Amino acid sequence: MLSRRGLAVVLSLSAVLALTACAEVSRPIEAAPRTTPTLEPVFASDEAALEAGATTYGAFRSMLDTVEAEGGQGADRLDAFATPEVIEYALQSGQVWQSLGLNATGQVTVTSVDLVDARSQPDADGVVAALMVCEDESTRPLTRPDGASASRAGGTVVAYAVEIAVPHAGTPSAGPYVVASREPQADASACG
Repeated sequence: MLSRRGLAVVLSLSAVLALTACAEVSRPIEAAPRTTPTLEPVFASDEAALEAGATTYGAFRSMLDTVEAEGGQGADRLDAFATPEVIEYALQSGQVWQSLGLNATGQVTVTSVDLVDARSQPDADGVVAALMVCEDESTRPLTRPDGASASRAGGTVVAYAVEIAVPHAGTPSAGPYVVASREPQADASACG
C-alpha cells in the first residue's frame, strides 16, 4: 500500500495530467502581415490646393482690410485667419501710415494667386502649400487729412510669398487653414 505521502503525490500527478489532457494544444501564433498605413494626401489635386490657398488668403486679406479701415480696432479678429507673426507684420504697415495721419479707403485687390508647392502631408510647422500672391494696392488709396492722395506713384502691385498651414491644436480658425507666412518680394515681376 502507498503511504499517505505517496498517495498525495499520485493524486497530484493524476490531477495535473487530467487538467493538461483537457487543454487545447497551443498552436504557434502567426504574426499578421505588417502593413504600412497609407495617409491620404492633404489635397486631391494641385487645383484643390490652389483653391484652398486662394480662399484662405482671400479671407485673411478681407479681414485685414476691415481691421485697417477701422484704425486697427479689433485686430484680434485676425487670429482666426493667420499666425501671430503674420498678423504683427501686416498690422505694422497700417500703423506706419496711420501714424503719418494717412487714411485708407477701399480694399486691396488680390490680382492673382499661383501655387508654388502643394505638400502631400503637413510639414513640422503644419504648412501644406506655398503660394505667390499679387496684390494691387491702388484699389485702396491712401489720402492725407486734407483729402490729397498720398499713394505712391508707380508700382502699386506687391508680390508676397505666402504659406498656408493647418492651424495648431487649440488655435481658433475661420477655416481649415491659416496664413502661416507672408513675405513681401522685392521683385513684383511675377505679378505681370
